[in-house]
Amino acid sequence: MGSKVSNIQINGVDLDMYASYRVSMNNFLAGGGDGFTVFKNGTDPLVGVTDIDALVAHFQAYSPIAPGPANRITFLP
Repeated sequence: MGSKVSNIQINGVDLDMYASYRVSMNNFLAGGGDGFTVFKNGTDPLVGVTDIDALVAHFQAYSPIAPGPANRITFLP
């Protein structure tokens, strides 16, 4: 596996390094963001709306939206 991700399983089965998979991601990762440049090598992309357009549409459809719980992130020393 690569240096960023390891031990990938799908439905409890180890990822087959020689198989093809369809994955979902945001535009930033699809463009190789955060060093995940392998995503740029994908084939047969299914492109939907951009993540920012989907977010704007969600806020327009469901506003006002209450903020999430303030304690959902834990900082470890």
